[in-house]
Amino acid sequence: MAKYLILLNFIMLSNLFSFGQNWYKVNLVDYAIIQFPDTPQINKTSSGITQIGYQKDCIFFIIDIEDLSNYGNLEVKPNELDNLYKGILIGFFENSQYHLLSQNNFDYQNLRGVEVEYSCDSKDFPSSRYKRLLFFNGKIFSIEFWTNLSKDKSKKERNKFFNSFNITLDKSILKQYTSSE
Repeated sequence: MAKYLILLNFIMLSNLFSFGQNWYKVNLVDYAIIQFPDTPQINKTSSGITQIGYQKDCIFFIIDIEDLSNYGNLEVKPNELDNLYKGILIGFFENSQYHLLSQNNFDYQNLRGVEVEYSCDSKDFPSSRYKRLLFFNGKIFSIEFWTNLSKDKSKKERNKFFNSFNITLDKSILKQYTSSE
């Protein structure tokens, strides 16, 4: 078993460094893009969630986009952004397989998001996982990177994926609320 894990880690590490310099650009919505190492699979669920993912060996690059209007007249006021993120994460971590390791806020184009590092007990998928949540203009973007590589060994590809996310709208029309009242 140990030999298999060593071989698997070597293969994953080799493939990690063999990713091409030219990643595949995906238009997420009319005003946001992200890049994947190669052509991802795109799935639109019946509940209105767009899921885009790419797997290279045991490394997963994933983004989910969900329109808040899927929940009816759910309002997010300017001072309630932290409550929105907290609620999403509480619901997410109700799954007993997920274990929160760290949580931090991040800023992107004057927007505030939350980033978590967590582990998963799944034997079928990588256990080290990183998630960024960013809510703006009525949509929740969940960007994830899963791997079995160490945090240091996966940092370059993880950062490349997260940093490839780009909003093409004028910053002045970005808003992190649905109701200004």
